Amino acid sequence: MDENETRVAWDLLDKMIKNDTADEYQFNVMMQVCKTSCQMREMMEKMFNLNLQPNVFTYNRLVKQLMFEGKNEEAMKVKEVEMPKVGVIPNETTRKLISRHSPTVEK
Repeated sequence: MDENETRVAWDLLDKMIKNDTADEYQFNVMMQVCKTSCQMREMMEKMFNLNLQPNVFTYNRLVKQLMFEGKNEEAMKVKEVEMPKVGVIPNETTRKLISRHSPTVEK
């Protein structure tokens, strides 16, 4: 997406939030345009505030970004603490994302 398309997408999400029609799917789509793990966490916080539950796909995007940013320990904490805390079960993709970027993590 170019910057104009991204801006339009954010505007659309904002309208959906105001109209109470945004759901997990729209947030997961918008997580793709977040450039940092901090932005992703802000999106997830919005989800929680709207009583929407981030799912395994949401968390996998966050884990992937954290690993990309070199925040391996934080990614592990997401998998081992944050996900179970909210009832989201890490899947094979979660494990592969972490093991691919962290040679010290057991596969």
